[in-house]
Amino acid sequence: MNKQNKNITAERIQQRFATLHMTQRELAEKTGKTETTISRWVNGSRTPFATDYPILSKALQCTCDYLLGLSSIPTKTGIQEANDKMLLEVLKRECEKYPLCMKRCELCKTNRMIEELESTEREENQ
Repeated sequence: MNKQNKNITAERIQQRFATLHMTQRELAEKTGKTETTISRWVNGSRTPFATDYPILSKALQCTCDYLLGLSSIPTKTGIQEANDKMLLEVLKRECEKYPLCMKRCELCKTNRMIEELESTEREENQ
């Protein structure tokens, strides 16, 4: 990832912090990452791995495209939400083809984190 994209991701994370009145510690708890990792993402010295973006976008209530600087609109449209759900289902089916992974690969970890975040959101909305 080039320097410009690193800065865009860092800026977008900072913008979402401000919008959501969230701290780095809260984001670390929601994503299962360390505060040091979150700090590096925020200051632009590191960028999230590809598998981190779904978890990060869910926690920050925005799209991956927004975090990557591919969209200026932070929230999802109905079409994007439907596409994300379809993609997640495809990824889960793909993962099920490889039982030897024992649910330890990054994809499985990402799926579990997304499921936990969705479960927490459902509980909060009830």
